Amino acid sequence: MNQVAGDDDMREHLIRTIKRVLVALVCITLIIVLVSGWHTIIGWIDHPVSRVTLSGEFENLNEQSVRQHLAPYIGVGFLNTDLRALKQHIEQMAWVKRATVKRVWPGEFDVQIEEQQPVSYWNETGLLNAQGELFTPPNMDKHLSLPALRSKAHASEQERLEMLNLLVYIQNELAVFKLQIVQMEQGLRGDWVLRLDNGIKVILGRIDLASNELRSLDNKLERVGKLLMKDAVINIETVLSLDTRYPNGIAVEWKETGKNMK
Repeated sequence: MNQVAGDDDMREHLIRTIKRVLVALVCITLIIVLVSGWHTIIGWIDHPVSRVTLSGEFENLNEQSVRQHLAPYIGVGFLNTDLRALKQHIEQMAWVKRATVKRVWPGEFDVQIEEQQPVSYWNETGLLNAQGELFTPPNMDKHLSLPALRSKAHASEQERLEMLNLLVYIQNELAVFKLQIVQMEQGLRGDWVLRLDNGIKVILGRIDLASNELRSLDNKLERVGKLLMKDAVINIETVLSLDTRYPNGIAVEWKETGKNMK
């Protein structure tokens, strides 16, 4: 009896093993069929992209140029298109700050574009946005109503942002006196020079961007503002430059004589 019982157990174990193997083979076969046929299924239900919808407020971007840039994606597979690659392709355009791309069934891409907003020129190479990010449009318009920020030393994005913040700070201080900055330049030694819209050069000297002590700078700007006010006792049109690197005064260089007066 024990021998018969043992044979039955072995037979049942063998049957269970065969069933497991068959189930595994069936699952593997189904996976192979699905994987190999997936592209065929996608190709069957996929549609070519026939339309791109653009949205966003465009001031410097040309919609026709954007559509020409997107032309390679017209007619491609709606489901097979890599949206991340499409997004990166759009953001390669100089005036595009950020792009969002969505699929709209059955064959449309919805593209939302945030345009770059320049706040300053940077050297001769490009423009800066409010985050200090540099972008370089082709055939850059050099007659925009923007101040020019210049540095003779290489500057990182963080350093450009700090310089831009300094420019904004100084401009706000001078705006009280109706003065406008046309250009602000940092030399190799870190000294700063302004060019105002009235043509006058203002030498500020070194400014510690990391310091919270701006009293000295405020005093310099206040002296400049009061000296160049409309009711000032001097003739502004005869002033060539102002040097503020003095503790309690300003050195004035006159156009005609080229001499300085403190």
